[in-house]
Amino acid sequence: VEAVSNRQSVRMVMGPEGNLYFSMLRITPEGAVPEFRAIDTRNDNQDVFTLTTEDLSSGFFGTNALVDADGNIYVSGESQLQKLTATGERIWTIGVPGLPRSLQFGPDGNVVFFTWNGWFQSVDPITADVTRQNLTPNREYGNSSAPRFTDDISERAYIDAPAVDAKQSIVYTTYTTRAGNSRIEAWSYDAATNGITLSWATDVIGGNVTSPVLSADYQRIYVETSGGALRAIDAADGVTVWTAALGYRSSAPKEPVVNEFGYIMPGGDPSAASMA
Repeated sequence: VEAVSNRQSVRMVMGPEGNLYFSMLRITPEGAVPEFRAIDTRNDNQDVFTLTTEDLSSGFFGTNALVDADGNIYVSGESQLQKLTATGERIWTIGVPGLPRSLQFGPDGNVVFFTWNGWFQSVDPITADVTRQNLTPNREYGNSSAPRFTDDISERAYIDAPAVDAKQSIVYTTYTTRAGNSRIEAWSYDAATNGITLSWATDVIGGNVTSPVLSADYQRIYVETSGGALRAIDAADGVTVWTAALGYRSSAPKEPVVNEFGYIMPGGDPSAASMA
């Protein structure tokens, strides 16, 4: 029998005080227990706190946390977004209309995110004031407020992290169509209303597409596709500049990384990949 060990599904984040935050599934004889943990990297990785679904909204295991410059943490699940101190104490809690896979800071410093069932939300990190927009009012989704990430991607509109150009007040995100294909969208963010307006959208790209990754000068967007391509897109109008074949396909492509010298390092998921 294959041994089952503790596992993670999303990235770790580091706070300015040196705490490392991450979600994990702790495997016990009774089953898997989702935990959100903090360890002190300056002090022999000692535990700072551990939170479970009794403390946080269910579904948090599949989402990425966010940390601000003061060391406060933002953690979302399928029904709530919480702001916590670096010691795990709750500052505020608000409701969310569906699971956001990843949180981001908007052009004005608000916490912004897109949910799997088509909502955009902007939250003031101090007051917790909320602005919500239903971006897909004519689209229907499944009954679950937190679908499994192994489910058909056509059941989810926005499944990963947006990218933000704070200077131009543009938020870029990947949208999944009813047919399970994708497109990159650029939304103009209005700091006066905390709302967004669609600036442009690319033509439909076949299959699953990663989160958009911006170049250092914010002029290019890079994505990977499940068809095995790395694509460069003009951030001004959504036109594809070039496409490069990666030599493998993946049903779960990983977004590329752009280093400080401008080199693009494609991602990949060996467990889901096949040679093109």
